[in-house]
Amino acid sequence: MRIAIFFSAMMLGFTYPSDAAPDIYDHFLGENPVCVSRNQPIIIVADVSRDGEIDDTVSIALVRRLEESGCVEILAAVSIFGNSNSSTNEVHDNLIVRLGQLGIDNWMLLHGPDRRMSFDHNGQPTPGDLSYLKKIAQVIKGSSRAVTLLELGPTTVAASLLRYGLVPPRMIAKIIGVGGRSPGEHFATGRGFRAFALRDMNVAMDVTAIAYLVRNHPGKLNMVTYRAGVGERVLSPELAESFSIEAIAEHARKRSRMMKFLGYTGLPSWDTWAATLFVTGGAERIGCRETPARVIYDDSGTFKQTDSMQLQLLKAPDRYSRTIIAC
Repeated sequence: MRIAIFFSAMMLGFTYPSDAAPDIYDHFLGENPVCVSRNQPIIIVADVSRDGEIDDTVSIALVRRLEESGCVEILAAVSIFGNSNSSTNEVHDNLIVRLGQLGIDNWMLLHGPDRRMSFDHNGQPTPGDLSYLKKIAQVIKGSSRAVTLLELGPTTVAASLLRYGLVPPRMIAKIIGVGGRSPGEHFATGRGFRAFALRDMNVAMDVTAIAYLVRNHPGKLNMVTYRAGVGERVLSPELAESFSIEAIAEHARKRSRMMKFLGYTGLPSWDTWAATLFVTGGAERIGCRETPARVIYDDSGTFKQTDSMQLQLLKAPDRYSRTIIAC
């Protein structure tokens, strides 16, 4: 039995390269991580900015580690407009810089849509966005296995590919997104400055996209939510500064000061915990479970564009909710 366990660990487990900084990887992936499966094909969609977005940077580094360890196969990295008021063109340029800083030179880099689905004209993307989406669809169709979309920003790419019929649903195994809260959940801790709350930004950036996925493909949707990155799972400033990218270290220091003002003892982190879904026990570690969810609706069942645009996680289903996996 012990021999079998050892053999399985050798086949699915992984170790850190000697030049890595293991602490930050241990924090997210565990000390002895084991792959859920080998070489899961994934496309990572990121909204990284050049001088910030430490979550995206750490997330990319974690996914790179998973790739080096044989857990995932990176088919492409896709840029997407971000919640830092960056256009997709700006994010695309930033992503090139950030991948270079992380020593990643072998990923296919694709341009994502410039416009959120909420702004589509008559339910159709612009010709330019359609061209970008078709290139992403081509990569998915070229995979021998169903692909997981890891969306670290708004879920525009996954929703657009499915809504416009660019890929068959069977070719997308899973959509991992970031966002969603329980009603009344907010960012204030009660220990620091109290008059503070943030919108659910990845949801707010393209509420039409997340509403489409919840309504039409809830079985594929796995949302890493606010609660996944707080408590004992916050990222310490020291670990955040372990990257040898000065802009990221400085961003970590600034954010740490702001979060201390709000009562946090570390940096709440959401995007970064999405990588744990590729290692055994990761989903349990951040509390993933089937959850009734809906985008805020009015009585007619239409979401309110003028509302706070949260993806609500409910205790019990209602007439408008669908069951997703929420972490």
